[in-house]
Parts: sequence; structure tokens; C-alpha cells
Amino acid sequence: LFVRQYRSMADLDAARNAWDMSEYCRAARLPVPRVWPDADDNLVTIAGGSAWAVVDEAPGRVTSSPMTIRLAEHIGVVMGRMHRALAAYPMPRRVQHTRWRTEPVEEAVARCDTVVARARRQGHDHLDELRVDLDQRREDMRTHVPRLRAHLPETLVEQALHADLTRTNLITLADAVTGVIDFRCAGALPAWELGRAAFDPRTVATSTEWAACALAMVRAYRSEHPSLPIREVRACARIALLYLRLLYS
Repeated sequence: LFVRQYRSMADLDAARNAWDMSEYCRAARLPVPRVWPDADDNLVTIAGGSAWAVVDEAPGRVTSSPMTIRLAEHIGVVMGRMHRALAAYPMPRRVQHTRWRTEPVEEAVARCDTVVARARRQGHDHLDELRVDLDQRREDMRTHVPRLRAHLPETLVEQALHADLTRTNLITLADAVTGVIDFRCAGALPAWELGRAAFDPRTVATSTEWAACALAMVRAYRSEHPSLPIREVRACARIALLYLRLLYS
């Protein structure tokens, strides 16, 4: 068993919502570890001044190595089934931000200036290299963000989602997903979650098979969740690039 202690009592509603969604997905026969209710049927229990949850451990481990094509395909299957199941789940109060879609480019560019100022105050060892890198980021954002946004669909499906379904929250064993953990439980865009997973930064940066992995995941996802409009599936690559560029600028 895995035992989680919540040190802050302020986030209990979010914790309860996350475990409720987790159990909902487990009931839909997805590879989600069971959370055990207490004697009063609560998924989160209060004891000793702290909140606790007790969960089954899944076989395997979280890995940071590049995806294989087989693993990418299985992630696509699991994600497609999960999105299909969660389409009927009540919309959570928490909403995932969409700055990658709506934030003015110049606000993102201004954050680069903030980074330089902070690095100067902290005595960054390679300040000149940082400036060159951030200059490139500014140019990229001003050049590419408007073009990427121009080709996105005007409307995108929004529904209840895990909202953090990335490699760090997937337990895997032998190129298969054995556990989906750490649900965030938020209203978000399926195309955004698909793009983040398909274009996993570690895989894109270090594997020559990154494009094949992305295609394998998207095809598998589409086979399990054909109701998501195809234009949104095709947009997931642009969304992933916008998200990474604006979030980590």
C-alpha cells in the first residue's frame, strides 16, 4: 500500500475531488490504483491532525527515459479510454489555465526580462549564455506564436480531465501503463492533454523516434476516442508547442 499524508488541511476538497475522479476511472476499468475508503466510506480521512489517503501500489515505476513506440501506443490507448469515460464526469470547479492560447505575446516576452533580472541579482554563472538563449526565445515567441494560434480551431472541446497526465504520473512496466496516479481533476482541453503526452519533452529531446512515438500515441488515442473532432486531434502538436513555449519561456 501507498500512504499519502496531506500536511495542509486547506487542500482537502481538491484531494477528495482527485480521489473521486481516480475511483471513477478505476470503475471504468482503467489502470488506476484503488484508493481505500475508511470506516465511514471517506476516501480522505482525518487522523492525528492530518489528512490521509491509502492507495494500492501499482507494479512498475515512474521512468524519465524516452518513450518507446510500444509504450507511446499504450499511453494513447489508456488516455483515449480515459477521455471517453470522463466525458460523462461532472465538470470540476478547478479549471486548467489556457495562457498558451490567450496570453498576449508581449506578456510572455516580459517574463524573459524578469528572468534576466533575477539571474543578475543571484550572480548567475553564465549570464551571457542565458541572455542569448532568452533573446532567441523572444524572437521565437514573436515569430511563431501568432502563426501557431492562427491555425487552431476556433472552439475546442472542454471536459473533466486528469489534467496532469504526463510521464511523471504514469507507472509503467514492460512498455505498458500499469498505473495512472496523481489526478489533478480539472476542466481542461483533451487536445491539450494529448499534445503534452504525445510530444513528451524528454522523448523529443533525446530520441530519434520521437515523431514515430507521437504518431503512434495519437493513432491509438483516436482509435479509442473517435468522438473528439479530428481537427482538434490534428491541432494537438501546435497546442503542445504553444504550451511549452509560453509556460517555460
